[in-house]
Amino acid sequence: MKLTRSSPLSSLLLVILVLSCRPDPLRSGSTSEDKIEEMDLVNALNTSLEIASENFHLDKFTYTLEDTSERGTITTQIEIGNHFGHGKYLIIQRDGPEYRMDVYQAVDEQFESVIQHKQPARTYLGDTIQDINGDGRQDFITYRLDTLGCCLQKRVAVYLQLTDGHFTEKIEFINPTFSIEERLVRGIVFGPPWQSELYKYEWHDVELDTLEYVRHWRSTEGHFIMSKFPANDRRSTLERPVAIDVIPDDYRSIEGFRTFMGDNQD
Repeated sequence: MKLTRSSPLSSLLLVILVLSCRPDPLRSGSTSEDKIEEMDLVNALNTSLEIASENFHLDKFTYTLEDTSERGTITTQIEIGNHFGHGKYLIIQRDGPEYRMDVYQAVDEQFESVIQHKQPARTYLGDTIQDINGDGRQDFITYRLDTLGCCLQKRVAVYLQLTDGHFTEKIEFINPTFSIEERLVRGIVFGPPWQSELYKYEWHDVELDTLEYVRHWRSTEGHFIMSKFPANDRRSTLERPVAIDVIPDDYRSIEGFRTFMGDNQD
């Protein structure tokens, strides 16, 4: 599997890195994968579930399945184990025109679906299992790089584990840097420097609270505005933003800060 598990991070910022890479993710042109149909992916999942059910009694089980047809090849990886720190889970990963990850929890002698994730295969960077919000439970995180547009577009999808072993719906971030000890998420919103914004969110268990946005003050070069809402939110017109001369220090170490300041070397 392309899953990795991280060791506890108590005092360090977790900066989003490429955890596992596909060869040449920005390749172009038609491939055999382009011909694979939805039914092929569904059949691969059903076959994988049958294999997993036959091995439900095992605490650990891994298997790789390749389904080749005139339309292309789907590689499916099946893994049963204690992936999330307790209990037994089944993870099925399918690689085709889309990257798909399905996670099932073992409940009453059968596997119950808890995560269904998919994204274009060419944008896939990697995934990991770790506590991302500081509540002590292991979460599932995937990473992708959008290939269209002018600016920094690293996107992270987070599925937070709940107390019953299920997971939240997908929570998506753009260009985030996670500080697990502080239970904060800092990042930069997509856009050219003069239109982008820095943001800071705070975790409250599995809920997020917006603390602030920081953006350039267009009428005064070198100055910035700090507000509760992003510029494209109508509520931002009703609040009185705070003008600041210097960006707070805690933003300076995040991935994308130099891009926000107009330095294209980031």
